[in-house]
Amino acid sequence: MTEPDRQPGKNPAKPALPRTAIRGRVKILIMTSKNNTISLLTAALLLAPALAWSAPAPVPADSAAAPAAVLSHDSALFGSQAALDTVTRTIDVAPGMKRLTVASGESVAIRAGGRTVGWTFLQSINGSAMNLAVLMPGVPQARDVYVFIEPSEIYRAG
Repeated sequence: MTEPDRQPGKNPAKPALPRTAIRGRVKILIMTSKNNTISLLTAALLLAPALAWSAPAPVPADSAAAPAAVLSHDSALFGSQAALDTVTRTIDVAPGMKRLTVASGESVAIRAGGRTVGWTFLQSINGSAMNLAVLMPGVPQARDVYVFIEPSEIYRAG
């Protein structure tokens, strides 16, 4: 008996597949890997904001207005911390006060309950309002006070 001709790299126990079947399997593998990549990318894009939002807001190391309590990311929707030596005015929150009005882009120091926070408000197209407790968490006097941000002069037409 003669030994059948063996080709290097071929397994005689496995039957040879037609070329179309091999192409089909490769195509399925490529499609599966693309779908997995798209699924992973979609999951990463959906989870990234949630993970970033749950982290505490960064506090500048050289800021004189370092908070006693960590600010939430909600505060970033209205502006950012400002050093107390750069503010244009100081607002004292008196007992019973219900509202403060600030200009868009204005840097102010807000004093309430023995605590002072320097803040630069973002430019607001139509104006905005926020609870002062967002900037001063843990200060009971700030809980019922609302800050009204006037519409920006930059975005007005004419």
